Order: sequence, then C-alpha cells, then structure tokens
Amino acid sequence: IHAVDYGCPYAEFSLKGTVVDEKDTPIEGIRVAVEVWNVDGKDIRKMYNDTLYTDAEGKVSFMPSHDYFFYPPDSVSVAMEDVDGEDNGGDFKSQIISPEVVQIEKGDGIWFEGRYESSFNAKLQKK
Repeated sequence: IHAVDYGCPYAEFSLKGTVVDEKDTPIEGIRVAVEVWNVDGKDIRKMYNDTLYTDAEGKVSFMPSHDYFFYPPDSVSVAMEDVDGEDNGGDFKSQIISPEVVQIEKGDGIWFEGRYESSFNAKLQKK
C-alpha cells in the first residue's frame, strides 16, 4: 500500500456493514478482513486492506484516509471469520462476499476523483 504524494489525484472510500446470525441477532467479535482493489486493464492494484471486528450491534465501518487511494476503487472483498468460537452466540461458518462499490459523489475534474462507498448485510450460519 502506498500513500498519495502531493499533487496526485485521489478518491475517497467508506465501508459499512452488519453481521447477524440466522435469527437476525447481531454477532459481536466477528473478524472482518477488507481488501479494496482497482483494476485498470490488466493492471490490478490492491489499494487498501484492514482487519476490523464487529461491535455489540454486529456493525463495522471505516473510512480510511484518502492518502491510500490513487484511483477510484473498483471492487471490495470482505472475509468474515468467527474467531471466538462459542462466545457471542455460537460458532459460525466463515463467509466471503464482494459488496458493490457505488460512486456517491463525482470528482472535481482536477485532483479529486470522487467519493465511493460500499455496504453489506451478512447473515452467518452456525457450523
């Protein structure tokens, strides 16, 4: 991952998500590994990755500094894993999803490439 230098175009990105069980009960403590990608022809760039944990409401969210985004994001991968076993409602199967990336604000045509977001609601099944 590279930080944007002075005078480089940049984009902003945010992600929000909720993880629940089969009865729609929020699950706390689920590890959520996020990867954000940009694809330009044959050039595939991983622009950002982070590991988050769901809170008591089963929610995660982040908006990394635009210093990481040279290009608008094209795809997001979200891998969810229960790392605490039976705690917090049971032992759940892992799941990987690719929520849609949506442009919510156009760029200024100069440096700012626009604002993008991705959101998800995931339902995990018990093992």
